[in-house]
Amino acid sequence: MSNVTVKRVTQKDVAALAGVSQVAVSAVLCGGSSSSHISEPLRQRIIEAAAKMNYQPNQSARALRTGVARSIAVNMLYINDPFYGQFLDHLARAARQGNYNITVHGASGPAGGVGKNLFQTPQDGIISVDSGVPEVGELHDNMQVPIVNITTQLVGEVRGDVVGIDLRSGAEQRMRYLLESGRKRIAILTDSGGISELDPRYATYRDAMSEAGLPPQVIEIPRVHAGDSYAGTREFIERNGAPEAILARNDVLAFAACRALHDLGLAIPEDVAIIGCDDLEICQYAYPRLSSMRLPVQEACLQAWRFMVNRLNEPGLAPQRIVLPSELVLRESC
Repeated sequence: MSNVTVKRVTQKDVAALAGVSQVAVSAVLCGGSSSSHISEPLRQRIIEAAAKMNYQPNQSARALRTGVARSIAVNMLYINDPFYGQFLDHLARAARQGNYNITVHGASGPAGGVGKNLFQTPQDGIISVDSGVPEVGELHDNMQVPIVNITTQLVGEVRGDVVGIDLRSGAEQRMRYLLESGRKRIAILTDSGGISELDPRYATYRDAMSEAGLPPQVIEIPRVHAGDSYAGTREFIERNGAPEAILARNDVLAFAACRALHDLGLAIPEDVAIIGCDDLEICQYAYPRLSSMRLPVQEACLQAWRFMVNRLNEPGLAPQRIVLPSELVLRESC
């Protein structure tokens, strides 16, 4: 099978088709004061030629020439996670409305990181989504463009403009609901990285269980992965018996745990209640409908975009910061 090389249409090609100089094509297609001397018939001839040849401007060259790329980089922790996919969707919508493009850069590892190619393409700004506190610091140290951070981590530890999502508020609500419903054997389902003071879901669970005089029960799995959640939940119950409730680190883990409970012959919520986190759209279509912590993803993205536009228009602004609460959404699983 032969390789086919598609030649990029250049302004020189458009000029040849329109029968004009490349200078005239550049003036019309790139705009600026130099286009004022171009007559309207000539302008239309160039535009029609460009459309006929499907001319696409070289954005990198334009950025080097004007200093404006009309592009915002989005650097995020897990680009294949359905929860983080929501951020891409909302940020892309906001970018299109503002006549910007976004480029997506995955973090360098499961503990966070900075996409290594982030520094290789022209960007007007960066929106960092849960990239990790040290890595965000690296961005600030290496990039001479505005940076807005969306984070579920410790907002006070993150530099620059920050949109924080408060996991603790929703985590407290789900613990309060389960304890007030009389459940005592409450387990938390998380990976080893989530068993940390830095994770409000775990810290809130541990504190609430301690205050209630109840022993914590941790279903620890190696990865935030559906297969690990299924296997880990089955193994825990087969060894220790079923808890009265399970709090999952996220909805994907909760869905897999629901399957494990079903396969073990346990009813939800009669035998075991389960609550997820993220409130993915599919939660309301699962059987039973999954209760979850709702995180304000759309609001966080819109606020981050406002912060970015503010920073681009006024670089000397004081740091912009806001923290948005999470909340418990009750459905059939608890």
